[in-house]
Amino acid sequence: MATNSTKKKSNWFQRLLLFFVIPFTLLLTITLIVLTLLGVNVFQTAKQYTEQILFMPTTASTEQQQEESREQIIDLQEIIDNQKAEIANLTNKISEIQQEVEGLEDENSNYKYQLEMKEEAEMDAEKSLKDIVKTYETMSAKSAAAVLSEMQEVDAFPILATMKSDERAAIFAKMDPETAAKFTKLLTYGSSDVSSTADIAE
Repeated sequence: MATNSTKKKSNWFQRLLLFFVIPFTLLLTITLIVLTLLGVNVFQTAKQYTEQILFMPTTASTEQQQEESREQIIDLQEIIDNQKAEIANLTNKISEIQQEVEGLEDENSNYKYQLEMKEEAEMDAEKSLKDIVKTYETMSAKSAAAVLSEMQEVDAFPILATMKSDERAAIFAKMDPETAAKFTKLLTYGSSDVSSTADIAE
């Protein structure tokens, strides 16, 4: 009896191996070989699916993640708004600086214009003075002395100062001694005495 029971168990185990375990193992082996030949990493794929099944997020955690995402979006929007306001403020400052620069450029242009006009006026005055001096140099010393003696000192001084020394000496010789001495003193000490004398006369 014991021998028959052992034989039945052995036959049942052999049938299990023959009809289930061996075909399943063979099918699994062939499947692995085919997938490997197709370039599929079977073990990596199985690991990923296993992790997704084991660590699948719950509805509560998903809602928490969505809430955190909304908060991050709100924070980012606030940062963007602040940056826009700062950019607008900087733009206004740049506009003010540009206006100041334009104003300075206008002042500089006006100053240059005034300086050019002054230089031009000085050149015209110098040219006119030279023409006047030439006129007096063509006159006789006696006539020039008579005219210069009647002129204001502030007007006569630049004419005498521009003349050649020999022509000026000839004119002084035709003046009365007091007038000649006065002009000699002015030529010696410069135009400051002329201005002072003109102010006193006024």
